[in-house]
Amino acid sequence: MSNIKLVLTENKASPYRKQRVVGRLGDGGLTTIDVELLQSDGKTPYSIFSNQDLIFVGTNSKGEYTDGVPEIIDGQKGIIRYTFTKENFSVLKEFKRAYFQLTDADGSRVTFQDFTVDVLKNADIDQGQVTLYIRLLDQLLSDFEKRFGDQSINFEERFKVFLQAKESQYQNIYQMYNDLVLKLDKLSKDTKTIQEIQMEILKSIEEHDVFTKQESSANVIYQLIGKEEAEILITADFKEKITGSVVENPNIIRFSTNSTFMAPLTGSEPGQVHYDQAMTKDGVTLNVGNTNSDYMSQIQPNWNLVEIVDRTIPELFETVGLTDDSEKIEFIKNSVSYIKNTVDGVGTGLRRNRLTFKTYDSAGVLETEESVNDTAKIQELVREYADRATIKNMISDRGFLSALLFTEASDGVAVSQASLDYTKLEFKIKVSANLLIKLMIAANHIENLAAQEEAEAGEDNTKTMTPLRVFQAIAKWTKDKFVSMTENETVLGIKNFANGLQVNGRNVLSQKGEIVFDHTSQTDSSIQSGIVRFKRYGDWILVNFNFQCRSTDIASGGNLIDSLEADIVPSGSIQVDVTFDKALTIDASGKVTALWGLEANKYYAGSAMYFAKNKL
Repeated sequence: MSNIKLVLTENKASPYRKQRVVGRLGDGGLTTIDVELLQSDGKTPYSIFSNQDLIFVGTNSKGEYTDGVPEIIDGQKGIIRYTFTKENFSVLKEFKRAYFQLTDADGSRVTFQDFTVDVLKNADIDQGQVTLYIRLLDQLLSDFEKRFGDQSINFEERFKVFLQAKESQYQNIYQMYNDLVLKLDKLSKDTKTIQEIQMEILKSIEEHDVFTKQESSANVIYQLIGKEEAEILITADFKEKITGSVVENPNIIRFSTNSTFMAPLTGSEPGQVHYDQAMTKDGVTLNVGNTNSDYMSQIQPNWNLVEIVDRTIPELFETVGLTDDSEKIEFIKNSVSYIKNTVDGVGTGLRRNRLTFKTYDSAGVLETEESVNDTAKIQELVREYADRATIKNMISDRGFLSALLFTEASDGVAVSQASLDYTKLEFKIKVSANLLIKLMIAANHIENLAAQEEAEAGEDNTKTMTPLRVFQAIAKWTKDKFVSMTENETVLGIKNFANGLQVNGRNVLSQKGEIVFDHTSQTDSSIQSGIVRFKRYGDWILVNFNFQCRSTDIASGGNLIDSLEADIVPSGSIQVDVTFDKALTIDASGKVTALWGLEANKYYAGSAMYFAKNKL
């Protein structure tokens, strides 16, 4: 059985920092962790099957490789257990990398979130200290049972009974809440309803004219007088992309791990979860990795220029009389005057961090020029072209523009991984001013204006909206979505009362289940590592100390935590022993102080339970 539990997510770039694994130099079989593996959505269990190989992979502080095989506890739920070996703990200090890797029958690999492993010096404790610790533990258990009852009754069961006894008190509070709602219904009888205000605004708008067809056309032509040619800027990315479909988004990503560069529109298409990772610039990346010798990891964005243009400017091909795909492709080749292809990503290879970005020509050959990210952080890479002959040679006979991201090859041990956060394509089409005028007039004709029903439905993305139609759409959408001040209503959904809710000056119970407050090195400078966790159940608070003191001593009376959250301040000061001769005081003023001081770099552990100061 393990007392260390980790929850690790598939292909997640940021490491797991909620708990660290600590072992002693040369120890084998003494440190065990229980791990729950999740899919990339961070919620769904990652199932492990019998034909898959799962291993622990680590790189110690000297850069040496070490591994091991975990025990599968529940394959369907992704639950595993791993006991660290003597070889794992053969070098002092924190691991450079530590993660679990899954390989299926086809040789495809999935890596899970990195976590922290720290190897400390051997413990220096004699038999007398061991005896003392055991005696103090027995005394603590005895005191606990005197305070909380019979050992045969599980503590969680006793606590559950206690909460059930509070149920009648909660029902009284709920009744007071209902009384409050009834009183609110009776307020402000003379207040205008939202519907009345909407009708006043609607009447005002209807008294004003909208642009006629002639006025709109004249405005467009005025903007273009004197220009022989004009450029239309179009932008595309992978938002709304559905795996296996080109209906929502015509563009496609392919990926491969191989010793040679993949040809355009070859390789595998990623699953929906991975497309979602490349839709926005948010630091969540689509990852392709491998450890096959001489194999590179490659990601290939492919842009369907004909479909992008057709969906962005649906009148274009019809206006110039193009219906055949080959005619449309030739038009695009001759009309695109500028391309800017952008990716945000990072790469990991054998010798260094490197991600290379190139564009294919129409024959599927990669250009000699390249953009490179040589850092360990996600960076923007750009390929930009303004020469029309070069651009024409980059567009394939199928109307696609294809690019490639790739990393250095693996040596069979080191991971080669390409990570894509976001990619977009910007390009310009150069057309005659006369054609552009026709397109803009067609887009602004009164026949293309949205009707009231279309505006209220909000489903058509091709119609023009006048101010009147915008108002009507908002009026329709807001109807029955706001709470009336005078009518009886049932309110659904979660409403967040940021500063609390009271009835007749008493707090209404707003907490369901537990709330957790964590204090770590990120929140308190006196904590070097580890965690101090407070869990509140109703008016009870359970605190667990498991932390390493800062690098300098804390004097007696000094603060470990300067300020507690209001919900976990105790009703009266309590003392918590963290060693046989050290203790902490959780003060009613909202501080946690060292009763007899704490030693630098030393680990401390202890727990306690107390009543909250601000009762529900």
